[in-house]
Amino acid sequence: MTSLINRDLIGRAFEAANVIAPGHGVVLRAAGLTDLHLALADAELDLLLIPAIGAGHDVERATVGQEPMAFIPGTSADPIELRDTTDDPLILPTDACGLAPYTRRVFAESNVTFVPYAGQAHDCRVIQDWVELGLGSAMLPRSKVDDQARARPVHVDDTPLTIGYEVCWRASSPVRAEVAHIAAILANPLHASLESISRATPPSW
Repeated sequence: MTSLINRDLIGRAFEAANVIAPGHGVVLRAAGLTDLHLALADAELDLLLIPAIGAGHDVERATVGQEPMAFIPGTSADPIELRDTTDDPLILPTDACGLAPYTRRVFAESNVTFVPYAGQAHDCRVIQDWVELGLGSAMLPRSKVDDQARARPVHVDDTPLTIGYEVCWRASSPVRAEVAHIAAILANPLHASLESISRATPPSW
C-alpha cells in the first residue's frame, strides 16, 4: 500500500483476507508506487492496494473504492470548483504515494492550469502543516484531512471530484484466486456476506 490508502480500506482488506485465507498471516508493506510495482513483479508481494492512477503494467486490477477530494484551507463548507482552486500555489507531495500524479492528471483533463509550490511535502500530514503556515493550498482525499481542518468538497462542473483505489496482482500469482476474491469483497458496495463471497467462483477481472 501507499501512504494515501485510508484506514477503513486497509481494515476491510484485512477482514477479507482473514476470511479468504484463514490461518495465514497478512503483513503490510508501505512504500512508494515504483517500489511496490517492482516488488509485485518480483513476486515479493501478493497484491497492491494503491490509488487508481493507471500506473503499472502486466498486472490484473480491480477498482475497490473511491472517496471525495477536499480543498484546504476552506473558507466555507460549500463546494469549490476545481478552476477556482488556483489562487495560491498548490502544495504537492512527492510522486511516491500517488497523490501528485493524480492531481496533475485531474487538472490536465479539466484544462485548468495551476502553479505548484516550489517544494515537495513528504506526506499528507506535512501538506496540512504547510497549508497552516500559509505556504499554499492543497487537495487531499477527505479521509486524510484532519477533522478540525477547514475543508471544502472539490467539484468539476458541479460533479464531486473523487479519487479511486484499486487492487493489483500478477495473473501468474499462485494466490491469484484468493486475491481476486479479496478484490471482489472490497469492490462490493453493499458489503455482502464475506462467507458467501468467499465460496463464490473467483471473478475474471
